[in-house]
Amino acid sequence: MKVLAKTEHHFHNTPLSSRYLDRASAEYRGAFLVHVAHFYQPWSTLTKTIKTGNPAPVKGRSQASEFAWAMFHSGLERAQQVASVLDFDRVSRVLDLGGGPGHYALAAARNCPTCRVVVFDRADMLEVTKEIISLNADIGERVTTQAGDFLTDDIGSGYDIIIGSNIIHSYGEEDAQETIRKA
Repeated sequence: MKVLAKTEHHFHNTPLSSRYLDRASAEYRGAFLVHVAHFYQPWSTLTKTIKTGNPAPVKGRSQASEFAWAMFHSGLERAQQVASVLDFDRVSRVLDLGGGPGHYALAAARNCPTCRVVVFDRADMLEVTKEIISLNADIGERVTTQAGDFLTDDIGSGYDIIIGSNIIHSYGEEDAQETIRKA
């Protein structure tokens, strides 16, 4: 895979691993690998979980935080691609529904310099979202957060575009239909 190189008695990162696996890199993508590694053990007990009905134990860092960073790093390019084809000509307000880390919201804000964008998600998820928004000072003042559960809480109104990326597949048919109706 060429992620490590050896010189005499020492190993060091190759340019490829430094680019994607060094937390100091702007292109860091290691959070997804950490997320996958963290959930390997619980997924390996899927048969037992189904038979007993008891959830698999998950240990370590906040699941929401880990998941948010993993989704942010794995979805950056896709979010930018989607935002680049949206027509923002008559758009002033955008809602990123269940927006997680806010990568779609940030991409929308980058592609629509006059837009105000709201990321709507659970409070635990928004802790990471706020951190990510703060790292984007050039557009961060136009991206805000609203805590709530889009299945049960009011999502607001007056949005010109609502982005609902990667949310419907997580719910049953009734909840999915209700979410679409609200939007």
